[in-house]
Amino acid sequence: MKTLPDLQQIEILILIVKHGSFRQAAKALNLSPPALTVAINHLEEKLGVRLLNRSTRSFVINRSG
Repeated sequence: MKTLPDLQQIEILILIVKHGSFRQAAKALNLSPPALTVAINHLEEKLGVRLLNRSTRSFVINRSG
């Protein structure tokens, strides 16, 4: 049985999508962009799906996200 995602991780995902960038979401949360990357990686691991298709400069929310 998979564990439920942390609410903070869900909030981070929502803010990344809302702001359109990891950097702006990190600024809104007073966190570093790498901290958001770690949180999203953990969320994806917990859910067993990839939520965002990422490159070094951008992301696209995919069907699972």
